[in-house]
Amino acid sequence: MAQNAALFHLVPLNDVSRESLSQPDNRRFVSLSAEKALGLGLEVGFHVSSVPGRVIARLGRNGDLILQQRNISAVHVAFELHPDTLAVLLSVRAKHMSSVTVKPAKSDEEGGERENIEGD
Repeated sequence: MAQNAALFHLVPLNDVSRESLSQPDNRRFVSLSAEKALGLGLEVGFHVSSVPGRVIARLGRNGDLILQQRNISAVHVAFELHPDTLAVLLSVRAKHMSSVTVKPAKSDEEGGERENIEGD
């Protein structure tokens, strides 16, 4: 199960992204998803960030959660807290926007299917 401090879990959906689970620097943030059928994932929460402030976690070659693939930027994406609304924002900092795909899991009440989120 994700630690109590985790806001949510990132579950890799392909072999390339699954490599992040075996990255030694990520090991302390790998845990079983609350939806056990989804398997292991990376925890995202304030306990992950190495920088104080509104940043919850940065993912990339030099991020809080390490992604080692060649096409990954130093900071590929970041989860941040909006100062006024306290909403969690996904900030894409990748050089190539098409390298970022988000598929949130729906609850069982919604049929357990996934839906893509697309941004500008």
